[in-house]
Amino acid sequence: MRLAVGLTLLLLLLAGCGGGGGGSTGAAPDPSASGGETEGGGADLQTIEVESAGFELGVPASWKGLSGDDFSKSDALEEFSRENPSLAPYLSALQGGDSPMKLLAADPELESGFATNVNVLLQTVPDGTSAEEYAQLNRSGITSSLDLDGEIESEPVHHPAGDAAVARYRANLTAAGEKKTFSFVQYYFVQGTNAYVVTYTTVPEAEERYSADFEQSAGSFRFL
Repeated sequence: MRLAVGLTLLLLLLAGCGGGGGGSTGAAPDPSASGGETEGGGADLQTIEVESAGFELGVPASWKGLSGDDFSKSDALEEFSRENPSLAPYLSALQGGDSPMKLLAADPELESGFATNVNVLLQTVPDGTSAEEYAQLNRSGITSSLDLDGEIESEPVHHPAGDAAVARYRANLTAAGEKKTFSFVQYYFVQGTNAYVVTYTTVPEAEERYSADFEQSAGSFRFL
């Protein structure tokens, strides 16, 4: 059961598609993707609902987000690319109705030429598969496919959406002809035969800055 194949390929694609140069694109938050804000402290979140894939996820309100459902709307992908040129390279991973990627959101503020982002993949698993089992299967694929920088740190976690698992690791990938190190935080969720991988990707120097945002966003994941 090769559950990690699509995940690994998309990680390689996303990590290799940082925009050129640093600094901000100057783009404003996308109100069409906003479904509300978090209560209490922490960053405000916009909620992106992906009805066809059966989940919703909150991401920082300043990020640009696009769900798989948006692709059925006329010119949605083209307009998003035009308004956010620094994020356009990521969008090829979302094209096609059979794409396992169901959501992509990214920070328009580039860090070392890279747009910190989150993506959600949906895969089918045998009924009865636990989140921890699913995480272990993906761990095997990641270990065999990526040039890891250190060990994968993983653990089961109790989550508002139910039992889940989280993994943290760094990997060396080639981007724009240059070998770079990227940091990944992945959350695994399973409901019936649907398995979801929520992957946050940034550069090592920005790990601390984004840590709370990643945790808060992952805590907002809900099944529909």
